[in-house]
Amino acid sequence: MDHLRLDRIEPALKTLSPRVVSVDGGVRQASVALLLHQPSPTELPELLFIERARVDGDPWSGHMAFPGGMREPHDPDPEATATRETLEEIGLDPGRALARLDDYDARGGRRRFALVVSPFVFRVAQRPKLTFSHEVADAVWIPLASILDPAAATRYALPGATEHASLPAFRHDRFVVWGMTFQILDAFLGRLGASLPR
Repeated sequence: MDHLRLDRIEPALKTLSPRVVSVDGGVRQASVALLLHQPSPTELPELLFIERARVDGDPWSGHMAFPGGMREPHDPDPEATATRETLEEIGLDPGRALARLDDYDARGGRRRFALVVSPFVFRVAQRPKLTFSHEVADAVWIPLASILDPAAATRYALPGATEHASLPAFRHDRFVVWGMTFQILDAFLGRLGASLPR
């Protein structure tokens, strides 16, 4: 898995031509930040995931996610949204993005939202002390080696759904990543010649 070290990932990301979805009236735009940190030259990078706070009426309440949120009118572009939201949610200014990934169109998912999400990849030189906003309950750095371990693959049973309704997911300690975050992560790894175990 040497091709997943940061010194290989960065040049691969620079060659990307992301698929950008046109956002029309009635569709909201959001951005998320995939924050990569490589603990040492011999280790694969790790990714930061947040656990969203539990809030009544929030469709993503308690979910694992990447830092991010809705674009505001004063954000000059989607990357600025990812940067602002990361700073607001966890107290980290990620700097300039390494790359933009394909937009995720939530209008076509199982639970349809009038939402398009733009993911951006950032490199974090050091693991900083994080300061959580009221929107974040916890955060965890998960190594790519753990994410790609077949033993981490699981299924997430949808609350209130029928007995057999579940989605692909992966588990790290008590954290289970599924849904939109899982799909954005899988698309990112696919661009690097890898895929999440099923």
